[in-house]
Amino acid sequence: MKNLSLPHPKDILPFALPLLVFGVSAWIVLSGIFLRNPDVLSFAVTTNMTITAPLLYLFLIRKKKVPNTTAVPFFIGGLLLATFLLPESYHFYTDLLWKYAFPLIELSVLSMVVYKTAQVIRTFRKERGSVDFLSVFRSSAAKVLGSQRIANVLATEVAVFYYGLFSWRKSNSLPALQFSYHKENGATAVYAVIIFLLLIETAAIHFIADLWSPPLAWILTISSMYACLQLLGHLKAMRQRPVAIGRKSIHIRYGLMGDGEVPFDSIESIRFAQEVPEEKGVYHLSLLKILEPYNMEIKLKKSLSLFSMYGIRKEYHTLLLNIDKKKTFKEIIEEKL
Repeated sequence: MKNLSLPHPKDILPFALPLLVFGVSAWIVLSGIFLRNPDVLSFAVTTNMTITAPLLYLFLIRKKKVPNTTAVPFFIGGLLLATFLLPESYHFYTDLLWKYAFPLIELSVLSMVVYKTAQVIRTFRKERGSVDFLSVFRSSAAKVLGSQRIANVLATEVAVFYYGLFSWRKSNSLPALQFSYHKENGATAVYAVIIFLLLIETAAIHFIADLWSPPLAWILTISSMYACLQLLGHLKAMRQRPVAIGRKSIHIRYGLMGDGEVPFDSIESIRFAQEVPEEKGVYHLSLLKILEPYNMEIKLKKSLSLFSMYGIRKEYHTLLLNIDKKKTFKEIIEEKL
């Protein structure tokens, strides 16, 4: 049995002490002490949970290589806890924070991520001439936010709007080691038809739901329109994010729905394929499955992971994907092997 190493107290303190502040503040609200002077204590509790705890955390991590933005969850958590614990008649200070401080912090964090992304993109363009927006934004967000999970969610949402609304680059011919995957299987036409039908259905559902409940009609309409935007963003990202063969691995990309690396030394075999039995560990890299047929099978020596939207992990030992120039792709991989 492997020996389990306990975390060092210095690593626990930045989290333990702010949580202690939360605990003491919660005890004050739930005890009889709060009722003796609720006006003063509501201010003290709100301040301790939303200001003291985050500042204490920042003080304890000042010499660590941890982004200061990781204090934001303590502020949000403290604000949520104070709002939940304090009686509604004493929400004056929490309401002020929700109205003014929360949007300001949210905007500041997003601005930092965008600024960091712009810096990285400028550097990449100088060095490499081109850049993959989604990968760079995800990496930049993780550095600023200090959390890969939060960065994955934020990067997906930003990428939906970036590719769906703002990125209108023309499809130029790809370099020798980059391969498209949306042309020969008719994915573009399929997605265009689905988006068109979804727009028509949205209009019909809005009209029917509006007769019963106008608010519900708008909720359904906005949800459907966002689904259309996601599909459009995914379609355009498929055109702008090709599969690429690097020096030591294959960079797997699939619109907004797939990112991963396949090292050459992990590949057992590569072949053309049209029908592969569905079983655990066999992953078809597509959103519409049967409407997006594959033509390539990459079998691995060991299981690897791909990341879908919002950073959802997909484990596989056999990858099924579509490559437009499949013969060239297979020949280059076999040479690498």
